Amino acid sequence: MENNNCPKLETCPIFIKDVLLKSGSILTYKKLYCNAGEQKWATCKRYMTSKAT
Repeated sequence: MENNNCPKLETCPIFIKDVLLKSGSILTYKKLYCNAGEQKWATCKRYMTSKAT
């Protein structure tokens, strides 16, 4: 079974530093990017930055 979660999910600053303070925003962001498979999370600017540095 394929893992659809971003490999950076557990260490992502957006969640660790509470960038998205509203719980609805967090859930929406995770649904759109973090849990939507590589095709989606690979377009996340935070993910792309972490891969580049």
